[in-house]
Amino acid sequence: MRIIKNIICAQKTVYDIDKVNAWQIFDDLREKNPKRHQAYDNLERSLTFFEVFRYLYQLLVTQDEEIELDAATLKNIRVVARTMGYRDLGKCHAE
Repeated sequence: MRIIKNIICAQKTVYDIDKVNAWQIFDDLREKNPKRHQAYDNLERSLTFFEVFRYLYQLLVTQDEEIELDAATLKNIRVVARTMGYRDLGKCHAE
């Protein structure tokens, strides 16, 4: 995540962007440097994944939150796992 934020910071300096929100910076970068549109999309997706993962990690581990895994909750967790890109691999289940 630091590497992505450092790239954003460097590009922000190069293109003289005053915003501080990473997603707003990505929007401005796409306008000011359209030839790297795909690279900015990829970085934005990666940053979003890491931010969501960090948030969920804090909820589950750092704050020691327990989640009761009844049928409805398990179904919702599976939706989150799929959204985050987790897929089954061999005998390891992503959900």
